[in-house]
Amino acid sequence: MSDEGDVYDAARRRVALAAEVKSRERDGWSVVDRSTFEVTMVHDVRPPWWQMLVTLVLALFGAAANASVERYLRIEAQNDGQLHRRTTGDIPRGWPRNRHWEVPDGLVGASVSIGGDGD
Repeated sequence: MSDEGDVYDAARRRVALAAEVKSRERDGWSVVDRSTFEVTMVHDVRPPWWQMLVTLVLALFGAAANASVERYLRIEAQNDGQLHRRTTGDIPRGWPRNRHWEVPDGLVGASVSIGGDGD
């Protein structure tokens, strides 16, 4: 009987993770690494218009500047069915922070059902 619970939990974790990944992909995140219960995603952070102008001017003079940066999101499906998200990669000072695709770090309850009375 305990094997059935383990299979149920594993299936629930996979489904919750897949649903979260699909949702993040709609927001522009891309998968860069995947395992059974963990996914790492990346999102390109575009600079504000003034930073692009500075980058262009610096390029004209042969100097290099970052045109964009990357944010990484690690999502882990935990044993209790919850997801844990952790975002890394700093957005430079002065760049807008209110990005529609950003998600909060920490635990996220997964409301996923496998099987049940209605199936």
